[in-house]
Amino acid sequence: MTAINKELTFKLANMSWLIVPRDWLLCFGLIVLLCCAMLLHLMQGKMTLDFVTLLQVLLNQSNSPFVEKIVFDIRLPRALTACFAGGALAISGAIFQSLSKNPLGSPDIIGFTTGAATGAITHFVFFEHNLLGIALFSVLGGLSVALLVFLLAKKDHGFDRNQLVLIGIGIGVGATLSAINGLLLVKGNLDNTAHANIWLAGSLSARTWFHALMPMFAVFILLPIAVYFSRAASLIEMGMQTAHCLGVNVRVTNNCLLLIAIILAALATGSVGPIAFIALASAHIAKRLLLAKRTLPIFTSALIGALLLVLSDLIGLLLADFYVLPVGRVVGVFGGVYLLMLLTRKQH
Repeated sequence: MTAINKELTFKLANMSWLIVPRDWLLCFGLIVLLCCAMLLHLMQGKMTLDFVTLLQVLLNQSNSPFVEKIVFDIRLPRALTACFAGGALAISGAIFQSLSKNPLGSPDIIGFTTGAATGAITHFVFFEHNLLGIALFSVLGGLSVALLVFLLAKKDHGFDRNQLVLIGIGIGVGATLSAINGLLLVKGNLDNTAHANIWLAGSLSARTWFHALMPMFAVFILLPIAVYFSRAASLIEMGMQTAHCLGVNVRVTNNCLLLIAIILAALATGSVGPIAFIALASAHIAKRLLLAKRTLPIFTSALIGALLLVLSDLIGLLLADFYVLPVGRVVGVFGGVYLLMLLTRKQH
């Protein structure tokens, strides 16, 4: 084993951290890739910008107010929304997969993101279009569906992890909510229905700074908390009794992580619409890339989720001259292929 792959222990006072240099280099590489993808994203559009022009605008050295407006008021909010919404979905997926001990235990599969979408559509149909209202109704919708699913999966000392996923898929919470969403769209007026349909496809067009700030603040506030609980979550994966004997407060850890995951998924859905497979795939990819397996890969999953959504939207922008492709449809194509590969591999 080379030095870069060795596990090192860093101690401070009564606390210790396990560090693998290769994993830190991986995260650094992902950050570099994400920054490059963001820059390429900012250069694309109906008016393509070269790198020098973009750099001048970002450094406030441009002499063109028109180009500055395009970058700061249109393209940068869209790119940041993609980045932080992807990161939020990835963190949520990593948490749900850990707590459910199921590789399919992501918020989009179980139906939580569809519940957030139901809340947002309810606001579209019955109230005036308001970004803050959409965010609030998305969170309420996600929390309501989470409460329903966990009540159905409840048993004496917690919840049945396998039944949690089966209720979301088998009993059809997601399918039922999709039908409700369709009924709500029929009830709405034509303008609201058209707007909601575009949003349901998972769209990053016409994103504002408010759309970007919703998942941005959520990630900045909740990511450190999720990382703090990540080691305890890994111990819970070994068994609740084992985790309890090792000093983990299982109930508090589960409840805090679940609340974090639901809020992140709901706010991401409120800002970009229901995006599938980002939450499912990011944690899987992170676990395959990382050497250290003792903690939940929260931060790495967030970077991968952000990179996947930014790249998916970049593909949509590059194909804009030929097809109008909402980012949700682009992700759905690649995510569907990934899900088939995952299921096939599990069967073998």
